[in-house]
Amino acid sequence: MLIQMLVYPDMTLLDLVGPAQVWSLWPDAEIQFVWKEASPLMTDCGLAVVPTHSFPDAAESPSILFAPGGLEGTTRAMADAEVTDFMSARGMSSGWVTSVCTGALILGASQLLDGYKATTHWMALDALPLALAPNPSKSAG
Repeated sequence: MLIQMLVYPDMTLLDLVGPAQVWSLWPDAEIQFVWKEASPLMTDCGLAVVPTHSFPDAAESPSILFAPGGLEGTTRAMADAEVTDFMSARGMSSGWVTSVCTGALILGASQLLDGYKATTHWMALDALPLALAPNPSKSAG
């Protein structure tokens, strides 16, 4: 089972490590930690994470696509067309799309929550409808 986990600058490390630890125990689990390029990223707690795959090198059809949460890093990722295009493309071909906390905002900005009920951290609930709004940069092209 191929599990693709988005990593990005200033994400919350716990939101990544908890699910990664559980999934790593599954028989035949293969986890790809993906970002634009495979160079170290600083998390919001100051610990670096090294992606195992860049966007171009990542598998096209993961079994599970995952987005962790964060604060400022999540806001930047939501507004980054390269991130939302990648997540949208992989999400459309994956079996499951999931997140922790404000990672749901990235999924929404990637148009992966259309037609689904979703929630996020209570402090970010007001931002969820904004993440679900159509992205003008996607329709402009």
